[in-house]
Amino acid sequence: MKILRALRAALVASFVSSALYAQPGRPAIQFPAEQDEEYMSLLEENIWRAGVSTCPYEYLPGAETPVPRGFTPFYISHYGRHGSRSGYARTTYSYVLDEFNRAYEADLLTEDGEAALTRIAQLVENHDEMDGRLTPRGQREHREIAARMYNKYKKVFRRGSHKVRAVSSISPRCIVSMGAFTGGLLAKDRSLDITLDTGNQFMKYCSSEDPESVTDAVRDVLKAYRGAFAPDVDTFLQRVFKDSDAAEVFLDDPEMLMRGLYTMARVSGSFDMDDFLLRLFTMEDLYHFSEYMCMDLYLRQCNSVEWGDIRMAPVQALVDDVIEKADYAITTGDIQADLRFGHDWQLLAFCSRIGIEGIGERRDHTTCLGWPGFLYTPFGGNIQMVFYHNRRGDVLVKFFINERETNLIGLEGGPYYYWEDVKDAWMYHPEMGEVEQIVKTAVPEVSGLCIAPDGVGFIAASDEKGLYRVSRRGETTEFFTEDAIDCEGVTVDPENGDVYYVEEGTQEVWRVIAPDYYNKELVCVLDEFGKDTNIGLEGITWYEDGEFFIGNQTMPAMLYRYSLTDGIVEQVEVKSLSEIADMCYDPQTGYLWIVDSERRTLNLCNIHGEMIHSYPVPFIDNAEAIWLDRINSCIWVGDDTSSNLYKIHFENL
Repeated sequence: MKILRALRAALVASFVSSALYAQPGRPAIQFPAEQDEEYMSLLEENIWRAGVSTCPYEYLPGAETPVPRGFTPFYISHYGRHGSRSGYARTTYSYVLDEFNRAYEADLLTEDGEAALTRIAQLVENHDEMDGRLTPRGQREHREIAARMYNKYKKVFRRGSHKVRAVSSISPRCIVSMGAFTGGLLAKDRSLDITLDTGNQFMKYCSSEDPESVTDAVRDVLKAYRGAFAPDVDTFLQRVFKDSDAAEVFLDDPEMLMRGLYTMARVSGSFDMDDFLLRLFTMEDLYHFSEYMCMDLYLRQCNSVEWGDIRMAPVQALVDDVIEKADYAITTGDIQADLRFGHDWQLLAFCSRIGIEGIGERRDHTTCLGWPGFLYTPFGGNIQMVFYHNRRGDVLVKFFINERETNLIGLEGGPYYYWEDVKDAWMYHPEMGEVEQIVKTAVPEVSGLCIAPDGVGFIAASDEKGLYRVSRRGETTEFFTEDAIDCEGVTVDPENGDVYYVEEGTQEVWRVIAPDYYNKELVCVLDEFGKDTNIGLEGITWYEDGEFFIGNQTMPAMLYRYSLTDGIVEQVEVKSLSEIADMCYDPQTGYLWIVDSERRTLNLCNIHGEMIHSYPVPFIDNAEAIWLDRINSCIWVGDDTSSNLYKIHFENL
């Protein structure tokens, strides 16, 4: 079922587009015009966050879930970004200093302008022509993180052989960070046996970077964003210059000066300077400057819809290292902690790859707007994986991002997870193969698919007439049909064989009663969205214990978990997909497969609709039905346009 063009046009009209990106045959990138209020409030709470990856480390302790009875901590696996460092001057520092000095000599600077000049000169002196050098503050950040780790987990460090292994990127700021951190541990306990190491071999898991192809593609998006939101140059000039009109003439490029000063201001906290330089900008400008930086980090380093599959590949080496070393520590009891020191890009990529909540969710270039990257990768940013065991040998692991308790989006439960479940989840990545078979059916517009109640063939939903039985060879017979019924999804209760389907527009869920399938009854109406439209209820799949998932197609793409006894148990807006065209729950893995016909993708998601992996199916014109066939290692996809079923092979399904 095609999206109504008029509704799509209305959605697009609410966006701001950038002409800078528009090229012949290439649509302009579009960004929502409105600001994210929560994001802005976070900036106002701490203005240093406007620097995003140059925000000094924030220790923000919160409530923690008590450790399950009988479990004690015994091992810590860690990855930490280097602490606060100097910036990268290139020509920016001298340019900004020269421009302010020229304005001072011309008596153009206001009192705030002269105060800014003093700080600019101090920052240049502090920098001392040394790019990316760890500052005293950066060392202090790591000593303090280490001290808190030791105080919190004394039982870990005081057991066994007291051995701690630490490795670092070959970057000097990471090596010094490693020294500061381990020094902080030794200050607490001189008996610790700590080994330090660095070298090119460790770079495989300490510092994988985004491929050049990703960097190039993201550059176009950032260029479009920068063109869409021009900074408030006038207000800036009025703050710094006595005569803003004269300043416009005096300066070669006022906007360039403004952006250059932001580059310096965002790193000034590394030297324990005050935040005066940042406060020269309006909060709206800091919002857009910081959002630009967050977009850059997310799209290049995280599991984005567009480039995540490419970026996640090289960080697998760190995942493997964490698993290998943790299993060794669990088996031998010989190691109390493994520490790794590297960079913001690796921290984000790793957290995204393993599904840390807040980082691992898949967003695209518009839905990543308002992503508060500064909460996840400040200077000194870190992930701590704390392992617990009991007398029976059960092993749990808990995750902390920047010392804040967090969850994994790929696993239910938490924040304490069984280690074996975590490993299984991290390593589960089905690989899509070839189309094994294309089956032609006589179903008018296949819009949903599930296994038949007797396990022989399928029940297919038709958005013209209802439900049809379809064999694996394509023979088609009517199952439960009515004239002019917009049936968009179908599922079966495995316990009693009742068949459920959703009707779009009326937003109704119906049950066709087993074993005769002559009669139906209304189950519920979900008409908060999509009433009397062609973008309403589009998919349904059985879950467990009298519950099923229902999907509203778009505007919004809403995922419901519905109980036959309790009604709506949960509803979440699915933001990592453009739509929900159909769904299939896999009870063996606990994952939900969702097909997105607009993007032409099959998507492995958790039960809250967060995308974990995505598989393109550009050869299917309008994929609107999906069913997982584990026995035959394949996924069946129905094409609404041709009424064909595609049998697609998957390895490791």
